[in-house]
Amino acid sequence: QMLATMFRVMTKLAGDRFEIRYSHRGLLDELLVSVGVPAELHEAAMRTMDKFDKAGDKLEQLLVADGISADAAAKIVAALNGGLQPNADIQALQGHLSSLGVSPSHCLFTPSIVRGLGYYTGPVWETVLLDAPEFAEGENVRRIVQVFEEQSVLEQVVDQYPSLHDIHVVI
Repeated sequence: QMLATMFRVMTKLAGDRFEIRYSHRGLLDELLVSVGVPAELHEAAMRTMDKFDKAGDKLEQLLVADGISADAAAKIVAALNGGLQPNADIQALQGHLSSLGVSPSHCLFTPSIVRGLGYYTGPVWETVLLDAPEFAEGENVRRIVQVFEEQSVLEQVVDQYPSLHDIHVVI
């Protein structure tokens, strides 16, 4: 429901100029196991994998610096570049999104969405405003809240999903 809510909010705020990119930590754990990364290196690997967009071609080197074999690092990078197929968790999530009316053109399975902190264990996502990717950073968050207040977008979305009535926005 959180992704469906974000979809509806962003549709109201940005029209079709956004993407919600998601993955699942369980799938990423499966990837690390399948390429032979020892369990004690999973947390370090996830933190490094989370740098995918910023590290570019150096991600493989960073993984090796974390103690991961060069072969495993190459396989991880290939998987994050689109070689990782959705598992049952992702397929179930895609089914739920479809049943909630979320457009697959705006909500995309993106294996490189990792989140490096250990308390993430399930679905992970980020929302990107395509013509201003820095929109949700820093001072711009305050502007988003102002838009919510002015347009009552949040109330409209919460009305569609009664289970969200207990969520409070804190800035």
